[in-house]
Amino acid sequence: MVAAGTKDTAPTQSLIIDLDRGIVTMGSIGELSITKLTENSVSFQGKSEDGQTVWRGDVDRFSGLTVVSVWRNKEVLVNYNLTCRRPEPLF
Repeated sequence: MVAAGTKDTAPTQSLIIDLDRGIVTMGSIGELSITKLTENSVSFQGKSEDGQTVWRGDVDRFSGLTVVSVWRNKEVLVNYNLTCRRPEPLF
């Protein structure tokens, strides 16, 4: 997690991409809409209930590198730099 020029360990967070439903679910944040899907990346965005805070993110589908930004009043409050892993096969 990167915030205000410091680098700290990010808390364990789940990020689930559901291509069939067109949503990304992030732990306590909830469901965000997939805004762009390419062969290489997934972009998503969502607003808080009061409309004041915007969450935007991009996931590289090959490396798993993910950037999630939190915006308020057209300014970035924080950027989260995450590494996502592919789920384990069910069988």
